[in-house]
Amino acid sequence: MESQKSLSEDPVVTSTLILSQIARQLNQSIALPDTTLATFSGPTSLDRAVNSIFYGSLALSLGSVTLGLLCLQWIRGMKSEPPGLTSREYHSLRYAKFQAFDVWGARYIMLHLPQAQF
Repeated sequence: MESQKSLSEDPVVTSTLILSQIARQLNQSIALPDTTLATFSGPTSLDRAVNSIFYGSLALSLGSVTLGLLCLQWIRGMKSEPPGLTSREYHSLRYAKFQAFDVWGARYIMLHLPQAQF
């Protein structure tokens, strides 16, 4: 992200300042521009706020996608049926899957997932 660059000191400027100071100390006869090492004052509060919003938004988006994929996996698991089951086995398996669905809170997550997205 472009705004992340404003959170830290530019290494090119720092390297240039340090190298020019070293060159000046090694050879006093060369006329180099008088530069002093600039201190990095840190990111502004706006930079921090913008980056916080970016990373917060990224975390929420990734969380929503992860929950969405988990819900799709649950639905796929509910719909799958092994071949060759008797009617009794089929209903027993279906009921066990439904109970597991409720124990994991899948229905609650699926109902509230669209509301969690902004």
